[in-house]
Amino acid sequence: AMLEELDVLGCEVTVVPAAYPAAKTLALKPDGVLLTNARAMGEFGAVSVISGHLRGKTNTLPLHVEILFNEFKYVPAFAVSSILVLMAIAILIIRSVVEYKGKKDA
Repeated sequence: AMLEELDVLGCEVTVVPAAYPAAKTLALKPDGVLLTNARAMGEFGAVSVISGHLRGKTNTLPLHVEILFNEFKYVPAFAVSSILVLMAIAILIIRSVVEYKGKKDA
């Protein structure tokens, strides 16, 4: 949905993989850079299916919480869940500041 909205606004969008070197990204001379963490914090069901979860090889925080919870490790599961909550709050704060500054500069 975000890519379609940017397209409607006339933005030229280039998507690069997460491991793409920063120097190469900057060489593209972008007007802006958007970093996402959807696979780390994403909706649980989609993350579980799409990530191709292989125990001990691939993992995301939501899946890690499930593993800890299923192993009756409630305190670590709560701790990891708290990290997700803190990340979400930090992202909302950063987003609000960036939007405020963008409106202020416009």
